Amino acid sequence: MLFRSAVDANDPVAHYTIGVIDWRVAYRNAIQTRNGLGMQDNGDMIKDKAACQKLAEQNGPIVDEGIKELQQAINLRPGYDDAMSYLSLMYRRKADLDCGDEAAHKADMALFDEWRDKTMATRKANEAKKNQQTPGGITMDGKQ
Repeated sequence: MLFRSAVDANDPVAHYTIGVIDWRVAYRNAIQTRNGLGMQDNGDMIKDKAACQKLAEQNGPIVDEGIKELQQAINLRPGYDDAMSYLSLMYRRKADLDCGDEAAHKADMALFDEWRDKTMATRKANEAKKNQQTPGGITMDGKQ
C-alpha cells in the first residue's frame, strides 16, 4: 500500500492501521462479488470460478499484505486484541480466494475461528488486568 514507506517499523499501531485499511478494501471487494452472485457473507466458498478468480486477482495482494501487517502488529504488541480481531477477519477474506480448493478454504476458516477465539481470550485477559490495577487519587473513604 501507499503508506508502507512512511511506517515506523516498530510501531504496532502503524502496522495495525495498514491492516485495517487493507481489510476494508478487501471486504468491500468481496461483498460486491458476493452480492453480485446472490451470496451472503457467511463463510461459504465462492463456487463461480470466474468471479472467484477475478476476486483473487483483486484481493490476493491486499489480503496478503493485511495479514502480514496485522501479524507484525501482534508481534510487536502481543496483547493487541484489536489487531487479532482484524487478523481473524482477514482470514475470512482469505477464504474467499480459495476458488474451489475445499482444503484451503477449510484451513482458512479454521484460522478465522482460531484468531476469533484468541481475540476473545485476550480481550478477557486484558480486561482482567485492567480491573486489577488499583486506581490512584481520592477514594470513597477519604483516604488517598
